[in-house]
Amino acid sequence: MIGGPTGGARVQARCTAIGGLRVALLPAEGGRRAADALFFIPGGPGQSGFAAFAQVAGAFALVRRHRDIVVIEPRGIGASEPLACATELPDDLRSADALSRLAACAAELGDKPRFINTAGAVRDLEMVRDAMGYAQIDVYGASYGTRVALQVAKARPDVVRALVLDGVIAPETSLGAEQAVATEEALAGRLESTDGIRALATKLARDPVTLTLRHPVTGALTPVVVDDRLLEDTLRMMLYQSELAALLPQLVARAAQGDLVPLATQGLFARASLTDAVNPLVYLSVVCAEDVPFLTPRAPGLFPSRVSELTEACKIWRVPRVDAEQKKPVATAVPMLLVSGSADPVTPPREAEKVAAHAKNARSLVLEGQGHIGVVRGCVPRLVADFLDAPMDDLDTTCAARTFVLPFFTGPNAP
Repeated sequence: MIGGPTGGARVQARCTAIGGLRVALLPAEGGRRAADALFFIPGGPGQSGFAAFAQVAGAFALVRRHRDIVVIEPRGIGASEPLACATELPDDLRSADALSRLAACAAELGDKPRFINTAGAVRDLEMVRDAMGYAQIDVYGASYGTRVALQVAKARPDVVRALVLDGVIAPETSLGAEQAVATEEALAGRLESTDGIRALATKLARDPVTLTLRHPVTGALTPVVVDDRLLEDTLRMMLYQSELAALLPQLVARAAQGDLVPLATQGLFARASLTDAVNPLVYLSVVCAEDVPFLTPRAPGLFPSRVSELTEACKIWRVPRVDAEQKKPVATAVPMLLVSGSADPVTPPREAEKVAAHAKNARSLVLEGQGHIGVVRGCVPRLVADFLDAPMDDLDTTCAARTFVLPFFTGPNAP
């Protein structure tokens, strides 16, 4: 059974262990079973495959009518040889003892982090596919999972029949610098002006405020520092979903008037969601090998870059730098469906355009006004199922233009 206390549906599945990994098989439910299974790759890096699939399982109901779905819990996460240490890790890499605590954790783990990366994920997927006996597979990748999916298609074009890339990150793009840029762009695309946010960020950077309030998840009285970092994290997480993004004008207006409780509460909720969703050690193991070595400082913008923080952390979290070949665009003839949200604060549509430029059989779908991960939106579940049934056929995507976007709330009760 997939799912649990982190939220999402509980999905009946056959779970097994393969090479140290926990793997869930959701057998096809209909009478006609396709020979190719759909392999599900979560994002992060560091996201649980089981928890991620549980959040979007309903969107794959049509796929599962005639096709097995295989969900792998990535190595280092959950019950798949989890990467963890006894040292309590910092919430903020800027805190005084953050690097010393990270160093203590690195000493505990030794060489383990060096084996947690995209190349390892590709090998693990191939191992599972071979063990389960699938001659051909389809691959769905979400966010960082699109990077893994592209490398799988590059390594085994004879095996991968079709790709669905949702929230695309191009191989040549490095995580860590683009997030602040994409968040600014998403805000600018949804708001008439970002002047109010800029003024608020400047004020909170200069004069952070500490509040104590009820945690929105646990209910416990919790101190929270409301600063420019919390503002950025909160806005980004709200932009992930158009339903939360609809609350932005009210939240920012109240904060500008001095009422920081809604911002602080939403910030606690956002950070709790991230803590539950992503293993930070797996995250560091990937980005320190594949992203940080290729990052350069960017010009100042609405939000500060975190390149310097990640660079210092990666000096402690020592993992081998990825081969430069992995940072090159993937040229492939494997049919692919690319799904992007026009208001995505982390993987904007230009990332899909980069990937499509090197693909011979790519269809790109941009959902207007939507944020990160589009498979749950409107008619996209049907489009994904239709594409997987016939990857080389024409796909009518006009229904996607009717995907509903909740308008901004202009008052406390309604839009």
